[in-house]
Amino acid sequence: VEINALTIRGDNVCIAGDGPSATRFLFRVAGDRDPSIDFDVVVKDGKPVVWRGSAIAIEGTGKDTAPRHDIVIENLEIDGGAYPGNTGDRTWPVPPATGAGWDVTHKGITILSDRFYRRLQFANLHLHNFRGEIIYGGGDGIDEVLIENCDLHSTNGVGISVGASQIV
Repeated sequence: VEINALTIRGDNVCIAGDGPSATRFLFRVAGDRDPSIDFDVVVKDGKPVVWRGSAIAIEGTGKDTAPRHDIVIENLEIDGGAYPGNTGDRTWPVPPATGAGWDVTHKGITILSDRFYRRLQFANLHLHNFRGEIIYGGGDGIDEVLIENCDLHSTNGVGISVGASQIV
């Protein structure tokens, strides 16, 4: 089972802080564990994989005619808590023989793959210290993503990896 700190499963959702310097979240792995050194191994597609989870996951719909829509995340800081070693430490957290692989599952904001979305906005965010992508969304069905005035840094993955029509 994949566990994320917060999963958004509704439309017209706004998560707004008072600004990155005033509203700060520190990400922890399930059970209040340190994501720099702790993780779970979960079974995905029949194979064991390393899993740390995302600070915020957005779960889309299965219908292109009724996408998840109008999600706003703004004015806050999320510290992924994975330091040191998140700026180039591509070591395997578990032995390769387990098949679990190296970890990029620790993400800031995840737009869950192969679902449908429209009008997602990420503004005035400070997202850092993640072992995976900071803002990630893959597959088909993501449309109209606006990312503005965001400070993204300190990751093993990439800052933004979103397969969508987007304005950055």
